[in-house]
Amino acid sequence: MAAIAGILDIRNSKTLEFIEKVQQEKLNIIVKIHPRMTRIKRNDFEDIYKIVKSTGVQVVLIDDFIYGPELESHVGTELSIYLAERLPKAKFVLAHAGGCDMLKTFLLTRPLKNIYYDYSLTIH
Repeated sequence: MAAIAGILDIRNSKTLEFIEKVQQEKLNIIVKIHPRMTRIKRNDFEDIYKIVKSTGVQVVLIDDFIYGPELESHVGTELSIYLAERLPKAKFVLAHAGGCDMLKTFLLTRPLKNIYYDYSLTIH
C-alpha cells in the first residue's frame, strides 16, 4: 500500500487539488496539518474539519510542537481533540506529541482512542 503525504493549507486552493489528484490515482494520502507554518488559529477549526471530512482522508498527522511567539497558532493539541471527536473513524497522529507540553497533551488526549503519538523531538 503506497501513501503520499501532503500539507493541508486551508488558505491555498492547490492543497485540495493535490489531495483530489492523489485520490484519483487510487493512492492513499496522509494529510499533515501544520498549525504554526500555515498560521492556523482556533477559528479555523471548523473549516479544517469540513475539508478533512469532505476528502475522506483516514490518517491525519498534526504538528503539535510549539515554537515562536505566534501564540495563536500553538493549537495542535486542541485541533487534534476537535477533529478526533468529530471524525471517530479517522486516525490522528500528534507529531512531536506536544513537545515541551507532552504530559499535558497525553492527559488531554488519552481518552480519545483514535489519537496516536509521534515522540520525535530535538532541541538545539
